[in-house]
Amino acid sequence: MTAHIYIIKDGDKAKIGKSSNLERRLPAYKTHNPNHEVFRTYPCSAEQAHRIELFIKQAFKDKIAGQGKEWFSVSAEEMDRFVRSLLEISSAASDAMPSLHGVNLTLEANELLGKILAAVEKRENSLPLKERFAEMFAKEFRLGIPLHNLPKDLLAREYPRVDLNHSAKPSESDLLKKAVTSVLSHPHSDHCWNFFHLLKLSSGRSVAVCTAEVSMPYMEALRGDAEKEVFNHAKEIGMWVTFHHDWSWWYPGKTSLILWQPKTPVSQMLAGWSKSFKKWVMERREILKFEDYEDSVALLNAIEDVCDDKHFPLEFESYEDLQETYLGPFWHFMSDEQMVDHEYGNDMAKAMKFLVGRWMNN
Repeated sequence: MTAHIYIIKDGDKAKIGKSSNLERRLPAYKTHNPNHEVFRTYPCSAEQAHRIELFIKQAFKDKIAGQGKEWFSVSAEEMDRFVRSLLEISSAASDAMPSLHGVNLTLEANELLGKILAAVEKRENSLPLKERFAEMFAKEFRLGIPLHNLPKDLLAREYPRVDLNHSAKPSESDLLKKAVTSVLSHPHSDHCWNFFHLLKLSSGRSVAVCTAEVSMPYMEALRGDAEKEVFNHAKEIGMWVTFHHDWSWWYPGKTSLILWQPKTPVSQMLAGWSKSFKKWVMERREILKFEDYEDSVALLNAIEDVCDDKHFPLEFESYEDLQETYLGPFWHFMSDEQMVDHEYGNDMAKAMKFLVGRWMNN
């Protein structure tokens, strides 16, 4: 560890900072404000410290206290919850999936479920409690960032996808083709919550990619062969699906909980992103459209489709590889005949080949 994240408390206000020399930095605050209190410090990497400080300042930018931009009208406890969650996300981007072996309900989670149940049955506003529980669930299951904790200045937010690395073959699955070309819907989906990981661009902006989805249908919906139906659906689209009914927070005791996760580890996705074609196109979206190319309309459409297509592969070795594994089987501009025969005379395909060539040369 080469740095620290620290949280300072001053009454009902809080400040976050980072330092590579904590012993020198913290005493300096006493000189300017003898009333402050060091609430918490966390050792971490310099990259983690920088990223988390930026995230927190963005998350609470509407609660800046005073004329400066250092203090926020947020309790130190609330800020600390965000920091702990983000640190856990950094370490959770690994191949480990607690959902596959199950996670026992913690005492804290059980107590919070009781409070949610009481609020739901009294018809009181239970959303703040449910959001707090979603954060707890994300921590225990290593899922990422709940939707309500995402930064507001995201460049894009991508919702659930299929895992093409582990799915059925597209030529053998109508479900797979439908899932890739339209909004993905799982069987028995109800009261859904999504969890995300952030993919960083060089500009500092982020793309939030959904890496887990929770569905909480009522228990009655899963009677009979429903769980088997869910499992077969997951297998066909390359997902892990696990059941954790005791963790259901929508209506504790009456709703079930289904957790969907891609089989490809999040760590692999994050590693593939840094040098991916899609990242390269998104970072140059506004200048690539002025490239010297004969068909400007096709070029613009290809750029927009790469940026907006949540299933676009992050790793491929050549344009021919991309054609074979993704463009031919799935892209909407291919006719049925082209999908089968892999003939690529289409204007959009030519524009895509041009872009991939520019990326590889770059």
